[in-house]
Amino acid sequence: MHDQYISLIEEIPIDKGFYWFNSVRILFTRSVSSTQHYLLDEVGNYSSGSLLWSRIQSAGVGRKGRKWLSGSPNGLWFSFLLKGGLEAFRVPIIPVIVNFSLYKTLKRLGVEGVFVVWPNDLYIGSKKLGGTLVDAKTKGSKLEFAVVGVGLNVNQEIQEIDASLHPFATSLKIETGRCFSLQGILRTFCNDFISTWQDAERMEDEMVYNLCWKEAMAGAADFVYEYDSLFVKPVGLDSYGGLLVKLEDGTLKTIRDNERFKKSTRYI
Repeated sequence: MHDQYISLIEEIPIDKGFYWFNSVRILFTRSVSSTQHYLLDEVGNYSSGSLLWSRIQSAGVGRKGRKWLSGSPNGLWFSFLLKGGLEAFRVPIIPVIVNFSLYKTLKRLGVEGVFVVWPNDLYIGSKKLGGTLVDAKTKGSKLEFAVVGVGLNVNQEIQEIDASLHPFATSLKIETGRCFSLQGILRTFCNDFISTWQDAERMEDEMVYNLCWKEAMAGAADFVYEYDSLFVKPVGLDSYGGLLVKLEDGTLKTIRDNERFKKSTRYI
C-alpha cells in the first residue's frame, strides 16, 4: 500500500500539555494487509498521534503473531502511534490504559456486560468481542515508540464471523441488536484514551492497575488460566501490570505477559 491511498479524514485537537501528542490525526484507507505492520514499517514517517483506520485488513495480526480475522468492513480495525520518553519500566501501563479506555467507550455507548480479560481481550459474557495489541521499542531506559492496535467486532452479522469461532466470538450488533457508527466509536475511543491517560498521570501506576481491575476487569474473575500445568484464578493486577493469580495452596503468583499461559474454561 502506498501513501496516496491514505487520506486524512479528521484531526482531533488536544489541549496543551497532553503527554503523547497535540492532536490525533485519523487517517483512512479502504484496505491494507495490517494497520499494525504498516505503522511499524513507516514509523519514521508519521508523528505521534497518527492513527490508521482501514475498512478491511487482508492479513490482520493479533498478539504473538496470531492471525486476526478482519476482512469484514463492518468491524473496526485501526492502529495508532505513540512516541515519547516514557520510562521503559512503565510500558506495561500502555495496554492497560488502552483496554480501560475501550471499556469506557463501550459503556458510554450503552453496551452492557462488557469487560476486559487480561492481557488484551474484550468480552461480553463468555464470547470475545475484540482485542488490543501493543508493539513497543525501547532505547536504553526510555520508550522510543509504541504502535497500538485495536480490533473490534461491531456491526457484523453472525454469518460474517468465521463458523469455527461462533461459540467463542460475537459482535456489538449480535449482542445489542443495534448498528453503530464506526467513526463515532473511533472518535469516542480517542477522547477516552486521552482523558484516561490524563487521569492516570495524576495517580501512582499501582492505583491505575487497581482501578482498571475493579472497574473494567471484574468479569475476568470468572475465567481460569492454565499456567505451569495448573489451573489458576485471577485475583488482580500487580504493581507492574502483571496478572495476580491464586494457586491451589492459597499463595499468590504473578503471570507476566511474556510467559507461557492459556486462558481456559470460564466458570459458569
